[in-house]
Amino acid sequence: MKNILLIFTLCIAVSANANIILKGSGKGSVSVTSMKGIKAGDTIGIRAGSYSGGGQFGGLNNITIINYGGVVTFTAPVDFGAHDADMNNIKWCGTGFSGNEYGFVFDASGTYGLGLVGYTTNGGFIFTARHYSYIRFNHIWFKGITANAFDLSGNLPTYDGTTVSLGLYKATFSYCRTDNTGEFYQGPYKTPNFGFADSIDISNNVFNQTSGNGMTVNSEMTNFNIHDNQILYSGYNAQPNDVGVFSLTGFGQIHHNYMKGGRGWLARISGCSFKPNISTFWGYNNIKIGSTTYGMFDMRTDTSWFAPTSNYFQHCNFNVVNNTFGNLTANDGNGTGTGNNYNTPAALFYILDGGATATVKNNLGFNSIAGNSGGYVCVSFAPTGFSQIDTSNNIYFPASDILDVLSDTNANCEVKSESPIISAGIALSNITTDYSARARANPPDIGAQEYTGKRSGIPPIRAIKKTKIEINKKLFFIIVSALCLLIAFFIRSAKIARNTSRSS
Repeated sequence: MKNILLIFTLCIAVSANANIILKGSGKGSVSVTSMKGIKAGDTIGIRAGSYSGGGQFGGLNNITIINYGGVVTFTAPVDFGAHDADMNNIKWCGTGFSGNEYGFVFDASGTYGLGLVGYTTNGGFIFTARHYSYIRFNHIWFKGITANAFDLSGNLPTYDGTTVSLGLYKATFSYCRTDNTGEFYQGPYKTPNFGFADSIDISNNVFNQTSGNGMTVNSEMTNFNIHDNQILYSGYNAQPNDVGVFSLTGFGQIHHNYMKGGRGWLARISGCSFKPNISTFWGYNNIKIGSTTYGMFDMRTDTSWFAPTSNYFQHCNFNVVNNTFGNLTANDGNGTGTGNNYNTPAALFYILDGGATATVKNNLGFNSIAGNSGGYVCVSFAPTGFSQIDTSNNIYFPASDILDVLSDTNANCEVKSESPIISAGIALSNITTDYSARARANPPDIGAQEYTGKRSGIPPIRAIKKTKIEINKKLFFIIVSALCLLIAFFIRSAKIARNTSRSS
């Protein structure tokens, strides 16, 4: 009997500590703007349905928000912050119902409203608090949102050297998808005294058919880690302007990304780092093929941009290694194919202030337009030219030769068995695997892929990994309670059987 009581006590204790709170009616709008009736560690479940009035969430800390009972569709923006001071330790996860890859959907394919507070933009999440930390968003789909999926461009603090003066600190945006949408992440840009973000992970997302000029992430951001994303675009994007898919002021790493079609640099980096340490930007193991206008990385460090906060910031250094790019054209809006003489190299440098240095090695290019610089792999417009740039073991092939090097030039750019780029690179201690997560040889191959000799045919584009679907908490505790009752029944039955056996 004591064992049975112990089991029931444990079941009750577990159930009491877990709480899922349901919000929303499946239509209209949904609002949660305080922790009233909510404890730290609770989960807010938003009932499935279509919310034409969007939502408003603020005054929240240490909670998880999930979709409950199916897909939650918003056809108006969500105010994430409600003009509060700060929001901390929040997970917004679209994995609350089994079978849905994207449990939250922002859909502007039909009528799209202005949301609870009358926003004039048809965006997704609009961040209105002053400071955010330890925030996670995943499994969310944005369809036809011509503004920004995540808008952090306003109401953020002025940086004063402290963590709390960062606009966003330690955040993850992963396993999301955009279709015919504007920028995925929009923050302040080139004004590092305002709204700076630090320690940001943007990974395993699919950016499909941008509705803008190619820019997808635009912000001031340090310690960023942007990896395993796919940027896909079919057709010709005739919109103008010199942009990068990832346009950032700061430092971090961009790696294992795949871009096919579309326009713009893979990344435009205005480099700066926190004093007193000089940090380094790394761009490696990326593939960019078939895009128009510009190459892989446009980099610069201009001390005048962060002069207002020069007590906190200084230049950073740059490393661009083991990337593959090809079939790039330079036309920008005129559709002629020869374009306006824009550049398409692996690395381009404009300004290298403050003693910044750069390394450009092991990059593979093919069948691209050199642009007005005449360079296929590395171009420098910096006043000191190439004196600050260590460049070696890069190689470029014209269209007539590349099929002797790669088994495909329009998919994953795998290496042929007799390719001259095999073992032609320089070993770098930071680069231990290739784009497909295979170990690098020593010396390594040039480019993003490493030859292993075990391939047959053309492999598929690098797959986007899926996270484990979360189990609905309420269902979980019902199952646990039922199991406890079943165990108690068997223990009781066994005891009765023993007593009966002894008495007989």
